[in-house]
Amino acid sequence: MERQLENFPNVQLKNLGLSINRTDININKNNSYAIINGSEYFSKDFINNLVNEDTTITMQNDIMYIGKVISDKANLFSQRIVDPNNYEFSSNITDSYGNTHSRAARFHRGQKVVFSLDGKYSLLKFKIAIDEESNSGYSCAISIKADEQIIYTSIKLDKITIKELEESDIVINNCSRLEIECTGNFNVYPIIYDAFVYN
Repeated sequence: MERQLENFPNVQLKNLGLSINRTDININKNNSYAIINGSEYFSKDFINNLVNEDTTITMQNDIMYIGKVISDKANLFSQRIVDPNNYEFSSNITDSYGNTHSRAARFHRGQKVVFSLDGKYSLLKFKIAIDEESNSGYSCAISIKADEQIIYTSIKLDKITIKELEESDIVINNCSRLEIECTGNFNVYPIIYDAFVYN
């Protein structure tokens, strides 16, 4: 069937069958294929049969996602926490240079937090400073695991040399669990803030 009217697109609709690896696929053939002004389009039923049966197809914000739905950038500290292990979260923490940070996490040696991300995000960024109550002459480090695999270890952090450390585009591989842990001396306390997960 073909329709052509003045100032309207040229539309051709066809009943198209589907065979994959010599196996005929049962689909609704009725108008399953369209040519509109020279561009080809296939029905959703047709497309659904072209992807793995375990793969989902989702329409969101004018984008078709095949597989996982891409999530918008989100604050890490807004994600569900599955293991806080006594880490400290505050709306106001002051660093060793007198800067106050909102929505920040404060750690000391051995403290960690585990977030549940449900595979929604591929990248992480954050900033690190040292709490004003830390003692000089001591150091610590921050390590991050994505599904039990270490993906990041900070440089040595101390009160004198670190004003602010900014890290971005850390690959977290659409992990389900993201773990942040502090190692080093008990007398120095790193602060993590401006932490976001994104794609």
